[in-house]
Amino acid sequence: MKYTFLNSFATLIGLLVLMGCEDVATNVKMPPAEKKIVVQCFISADDEIIKAMVTWSKPVLGTTVNAEPEVIMDAKVEIDGGGNKETLKWDATSKLYQLDSSFFNIEAGKAYTLTVTLPNGKNVSASCVVPASKNTSLALTHRDTLLSDFGGLEITCTFNYKDHDGLNTNYYRLEGHAIYPNPWDDHSVNGDFKKDTELKASNTYKVMYYEDNFDKPEKVKAWIINCDLNYFEYHKTLQGAQYNMGLFSEPSIVYSNVNGGLGCFGAYCSFEIEVNL
Repeated sequence: MKYTFLNSFATLIGLLVLMGCEDVATNVKMPPAEKKIVVQCFISADDEIIKAMVTWSKPVLGTTVNAEPEVIMDAKVEIDGGGNKETLKWDATSKLYQLDSSFFNIEAGKAYTLTVTLPNGKNVSASCVVPASKNTSLALTHRDTLLSDFGGLEITCTFNYKDHDGLNTNYYRLEGHAIYPNPWDDHSVNGDFKKDTELKASNTYKVMYYEDNFDKPEKVKAWIINCDLNYFEYHKTLQGAQYNMGLFSEPSIVYSNVNGGLGCFGAYCSFEIEVNL
């Protein structure tokens, strides 16, 4: 496994310290930071289009960091599985490499490899296995309503779920949010990440939202995503890094399974439940 560090604020503090000591260490030169190929691709048997983002990493030491990704547009992106191999085509509108599933069918339980090759011959690769089955146990059990401190209502929807497959190791990501008439008001709930060994016979996931006379949601959506280890670790550590972006926080480690580069190639299958309010 390879890891990458995400925290430009912590690096900024380090640079400020170095600047304060420049009278002492004026002849010290830092080695140039190497840019790496970053790949993000997540496949599912339910998706109509296979999509991959390919960018350059952004070394922060000694440079000004632009949050906009530096997209690689001239790569050859290939997906291989079950003896079949196809090339994802560059799409300038989405800035993604794409392939219609009618040309390459993703199957549950099968292993796949993604390879990215640049015109200069440099390449990276990663492999994953699509989960064998979908967990459809997610169900709404009850809603609790409280008067909030702001005068409106604080409502919590509680969903129950269980591990659906005792034969394989399962990794779950749970997500949910309330949907308002004004999409700008939609509020996503922090995802839960659970391995099957952490689960009980019955487990809960809660989606909390607010409503008042001026702002009332129309429905609540929740998802249970059965994913492979790569998808699970990448999104879990990425969420942790996003909550660890304080000025005085330590750098966060984000999971990667890309050989020779950074990022993640993972697989998942998702079950969605929608509750009208």
